[in-house]
Amino acid sequence: MNGKNHFTQEEAFEIKKYLQSAREAGMGVQKPFIEYLRKELRFFITDFTVSRKRFTPENFDALVAEGKITIS
Repeated sequence: MNGKNHFTQEEAFEIKKYLQSAREAGMGVQKPFIEYLRKELRFFITDFTVSRKRFTPENFDALVAEGKITIS
């Protein structure tokens, strides 16, 4: 695991916001959003999935529900 799997409520909200922005931006221009998630929030999509393609806020919520990500 390269990043964290425990986040504050504020961090979780920001992660979901950036995931949504990355999806809306499209494949060609989502790199800055993904880099922010990695560098600033220590959230690495690849820690939880093989591919970062199509990783959505709903995927994040599912990982929380499964207990793979915790929020305090």
